[in-house]
Amino acid sequence: MNIDREIAEKVMGYCERPVHGIGWWHQAEENRWSVAQYSWHPSTDIKQSFEVVEKMRERGWLLDKLTNICVRKHYWQASFWKAVVWENTYGNADTPAMAVCLAALKAMEDK
Repeated sequence: MNIDREIAEKVMGYCERPVHGIGWWHQAEENRWSVAQYSWHPSTDIKQSFEVVEKMRERGWLLDKLTNICVRKHYWQASFWKAVVWENTYGNADTPAMAVCLAALKAMEDK
């Protein structure tokens, strides 16, 4: 499974619905059509990755950190924090969008 699909299903709560041969993400919680699958790429689109940040906030997870780290190797680190359980999750990647997605998936796996 690719990471954008995992984010759509596990974090955003989308389910796949084909319409006229085009795959769409349907948001069951709000009963609305969200976005065509071919244009949903939060792991490479920073604007869409912040839609993930907003969904995580709705779920009680706050973006604690998004920082560029240069120790032996240059990479980005994102961290979500949930106050109720005093828990942090981290994602490290070459881009900030991917770091956000990895941290969000880790939070959903640990819930």
